[in-house]
Amino acid sequence: MLAATQLVEPMGEHLCYGAQHPRYPASAPTAIEGYQLTKKGEAEVALGVNVFTSFMGNNMGLIMLLATMPFFVKISMMFGPWEMFWFGAFGVFIAANLSEGDTIKGLIGAAVG
Repeated sequence: MLAATQLVEPMGEHLCYGAQHPRYPASAPTAIEGYQLTKKGEAEVALGVNVFTSFMGNNMGLIMLLATMPFFVKISMMFGPWEMFWFGAFGVFIAANLSEGDTIKGLIGAAVG
């Protein structure tokens, strides 16, 4: 599964390199550099660097998650029913405020969802 996710994400960068059109805003620097390398005929290098850095970044994040998980599990087990209720209420209110336009509609949608 990890290998599949590592290979799927950089696949969208092909369009990014050829047409200089990033899929996500975070891919804009990749689009700029990848397009320049593609014009020089070094698209394979750009894709290789993209796959390698994506793989390493994801693995570093996974290692950090696994290293800190026991600490956060101990903290989360100290939460009682009231803390869980307030976390849920906070999430609903944040989702309602992030909805564009009418906050009441966002609150209803967040509460139903």
